[in-house]
Amino acid sequence: MMYFSPFKYQLEDQIVIDLYPPWIDKHKYLEHQDYRFFEKLNYKSENLALQNNPEDLRDLMIVLKEKQLYSLEKIQKELIEILENKKKVYNLELDDLITQLKTFFQFFDIKQRKHNIPINFIQQLVDPETNLNQTINALPYWQKTIIQIIKQILLKYQLLLKATNKEEILNLIFPTHEECHKSRILIGPTIFGLQNGKFIYIVDGVEKQGGEMQMGKKIGLWKEYGILGDDFISQISLQIQYDQGMIRYIKDGEILKQCNQFDHVLLKNIQQIKYLGWHGNYNNGKKSGKFQIIWKGENLNIGGEYNEKGEKFGLWTELFENYGDQSQVQYIGQYQEGKKCGSWTLQYEKNLETITMPLGKFNEEGLKEGVWLELHENFWDECQVCYTGQYRKGVRNGFWAMRQFIQGRNIIGGGFYNQKGMKSGEWIEWNEGYFEKNLILEVGDYENGRKIGNWYSNKIKITSCLDHHSSERSLNKYHFFGDYKDGVKVGQWDYYLEMNMNKKYKLIGGGIYDDKGMKNGQWIELYKNFENNEEVWFGQYKNGKKFGSWENKTKIFGGVYDSNGVKQGNWRLQNYQQRAFNHQNGQYINGRKIGNWYIRFGHFSESAFCEGQYNHQGMRNGQWKELKNKDNEKCTIIYEGKYDNGFQIGKWDIYDCNQKRHLGGGTYIQEGVKDGIWTELHENFFYRVEVRYDGQYQSGIKIGEWKILRKGMNKQDYKQMGGGSYDDQGMKIGYWQDLQKNQFWNNLVVGSYSQGKKIGIFKKKEVKKKV
Repeated sequence: MMYFSPFKYQLEDQIVIDLYPPWIDKHKYLEHQDYRFFEKLNYKSENLALQNNPEDLRDLMIVLKEKQLYSLEKIQKELIEILENKKKVYNLELDDLITQLKTFFQFFDIKQRKHNIPINFIQQLVDPETNLNQTINALPYWQKTIIQIIKQILLKYQLLLKATNKEEILNLIFPTHEECHKSRILIGPTIFGLQNGKFIYIVDGVEKQGGEMQMGKKIGLWKEYGILGDDFISQISLQIQYDQGMIRYIKDGEILKQCNQFDHVLLKNIQQIKYLGWHGNYNNGKKSGKFQIIWKGENLNIGGEYNEKGEKFGLWTELFENYGDQSQVQYIGQYQEGKKCGSWTLQYEKNLETITMPLGKFNEEGLKEGVWLELHENFWDECQVCYTGQYRKGVRNGFWAMRQFIQGRNIIGGGFYNQKGMKSGEWIEWNEGYFEKNLILEVGDYENGRKIGNWYSNKIKITSCLDHHSSERSLNKYHFFGDYKDGVKVGQWDYYLEMNMNKKYKLIGGGIYDDKGMKNGQWIELYKNFENNEEVWFGQYKNGKKFGSWENKTKIFGGVYDSNGVKQGNWRLQNYQQRAFNHQNGQYINGRKIGNWYIRFGHFSESAFCEGQYNHQGMRNGQWKELKNKDNEKCTIIYEGKYDNGFQIGKWDIYDCNQKRHLGGGTYIQEGVKDGIWTELHENFFYRVEVRYDGQYQSGIKIGEWKILRKGMNKQDYKQMGGGSYDDQGMKIGYWQDLQKNQFWNNLVVGSYSQGKKIGIFKKKEVKKKV
């Protein structure tokens, strides 16, 4: 039996290539016609692009039709025989690889049967009268995936024939995938272009938990990083579970949100996870008709429509990627057959002011073209960083300017993109790893999109993103110094604290990155909400993983990491938000909180103790008494109720710190959905001015009359200060007296709504002090 398919072949004007190894008998080989279909496919695939280029796809389809290849069965047979032959010829250990390939093809055989994919669906695509690219784009996910696999196999086939050792073969069939986003790199294996297997993140030289991919899709439990907190300043990590078509967002064992995985875009901040939803219908598994946005149980009556193919069309109003209470930005423009087209505008609401600005234009292919305004993904009211520059066919080109305010002209950073859309030359840019306290800029050089040479924090004095806090707390700045090589940090990196008063610099931390950009050896690290010298941690890294004992400066908090960088045993944790603190004590098993955990939470001289239990999966379960700090430092609130495997269920009550006063609460029905009568606290509820909302939920949507009530300090009773009504779809209707953002106890905004949209003029109304 013959296992190779190499031969001397000339196609049109192409060069004649002799691919026969010396041990192959050409005449005997040519008798085996069943194994020759790959030769033509190989030549057709030499210039095959990874994207769906129409000409390349048509070449592929024609050759497949000529050889009557309408399934993956023959491809599997040929590949397995090639590997079996290489085992014998080169004496290679390939059994594990062959087993993986068989499992791979079995998986797709099951998918074809499950989704009723015709065995000969490829034959049906080859029609000279149709737009092949458009036809393939309209195919269901698994049919498109099969075509992509065939393309990848053809691209790798000739190299597989030449491979003589196991490492070469592994790199061709299972190449490593690297995907960069901000300061995070996702790394893991692929099989013929599909991400498949265990993936990890590299974050600033540290290996962190990722998750598992199965044939291009995330499955099971993942860890995601860089999620913005409620304050839009701190960044946190969350667990995200992919399970049987559902996605669950999990924070510290609590399921914050559960939604359908279909067409879901990963949410980027805690507010979106808690409050964002959609109202619309599905038809045959596709979105159909009008879809409207739900925010905090309220139907905003914005969104747009899907056609019968599940494509967006007509006028759409979409939310900014990091939309929240403090980043109320909407994008408005047209869709045609699922692609953005024409001019799009930005609408930004801050207090009573609405700012409307042009974003830019999309060309006929749905790609950005010409001058564009783009917001930094962490844009919010107090840090309005944005960028302006040119696009050419969807690629950034030339100089891009970084501005601190959306309507400002002052350029604080930026640099040049080359014709390939890669950063080049000197850049001044926002350091993504140091977002929490200030707008920290860093300066250095790029070469073909990679950082090179020495980079340092910008010493030019700029306005702090958080200068409205300057009267309340010190705004110490920290600076960092070190070198980049091939886009990664290498060698010694040091952190310095710049004191506000005397402008002196003090070395407070740092360590060494190896030549691969991974942290190694002894490190002194800054706590993520660093404000003073007590908030540094000491410990060891080995190949980017924490191991052994890690402690803070006082040695009160900390615990032990095992050799895989996973927390084990007893840990004492700390978390500070401005002047508030949160101390926790309990057990970790393989990185999961297990059993009883005890929490102390408070501010100033006031504190409270709470506790709850985590099950063996690290999910909150049973009775819990948990602490929440409504505006970080001025009021500690206790929530008490039950969890069922991470979901809040049944009746939940809200108390003050000492549990002397009942402040509110309500009932959760299945899977953490609010229902019935609720009393909710304003997000800035605190001891001097208590503001709450009284009203009704129906399956998670606000309906009927909702009242806004206020109680001043030393007052006995709450008095109504505003409110209004929702219809049965959760949209505001009629006359409303609503709270003005950032001035919730002083001013109301009054006006009328129709189906969730403002009508006429809205005015500011001062609240009477006697309330």
